[in-house]
Amino acid sequence: TSLRKDEFSREDQLFLEMLRDGCEYQIGRITMTELLQRSEQREKNNSGSRFVLSNRLSQIRFAFYSEDSHECRAVHLEELRSLVEEIVTSPDKSDVLKVLARIQLLEVEGNQFVFDFLRKIGDSRLMLAFGRLPDLTGLIKAQTSGLMDWEMKASNVLKEAIALGSPPLIASAMVTKGFIFYLVLENQVILSFLYGHPIYPKQNIVQEHIDNALKAIEIFGHAGILEAELRAKMLLADLYLLVGRQPEAQQIARDVLPKARIMEYSNLKSRAENHIAGQSLQNQLIEISRPKSEQ
Repeated sequence: TSLRKDEFSREDQLFLEMLRDGCEYQIGRITMTELLQRSEQREKNNSGSRFVLSNRLSQIRFAFYSEDSHECRAVHLEELRSLVEEIVTSPDKSDVLKVLARIQLLEVEGNQFVFDFLRKIGDSRLMLAFGRLPDLTGLIKAQTSGLMDWEMKASNVLKEAIALGSPPLIASAMVTKGFIFYLVLENQVILSFLYGHPIYPKQNIVQEHIDNALKAIEIFGHAGILEAELRAKMLLADLYLLVGRQPEAQQIARDVLPKARIMEYSNLKSRAENHIAGQSLQNQLIEISRPKSEQ
């Protein structure tokens, strides 16, 4: 393919260069430092390229998830917001890239929202340790209100993806919306168990996201996008577990695990293993709080 490189568009050439660099890193021909240097140089030489912008979105997203510091994550979030604003307001960028950028921003904003709530849970535990009673009801109400605002933006992006008629974008928006919803609801369940007032979500609360996960699995399966298909399946397993359908969640995990192992999808592999072993945090909390007569 490289011998006929000049026959390809500049976007295709950039993709081939990225693919070549990734392969050379995997087989040990170049180091991670060299890989990053090539990527940075490619960005400098092709700053307005659609492919380079898409790659930059992924890099910032990866940097966000690699950080443990709240402050550093906030810096990456603002960097991502600026880049997405640049893409969305540019008249020469495709609608597909614009929606893709907004989906990635929604995902990162949603996770930051979840991280912030986890910090507040930690603060409330500290208050309790010092004899002060935290406002748990207010905490959950504030998070629910924040989730509604986020879901409104997510629904608008999903509508745009549907209007474009792009099945992978539609599925990506569905999975992003469903996963953040799951994380928020799981945190509320965890909080309720920690303070001795357990809540058990009902199926009707999550049914929309279960239906969307099933649609996303079908879309990604038909498109042959394995990693995204497995992510959608694990979301479905998470949602099933949330409403007490553990056997179905574990069966999905058993289907995902061998594929995740072969492809070395470490995060999906770990999630599947936890489901199969019944070691999710939610399960552990349920076991701890279950009355002795039920054990």
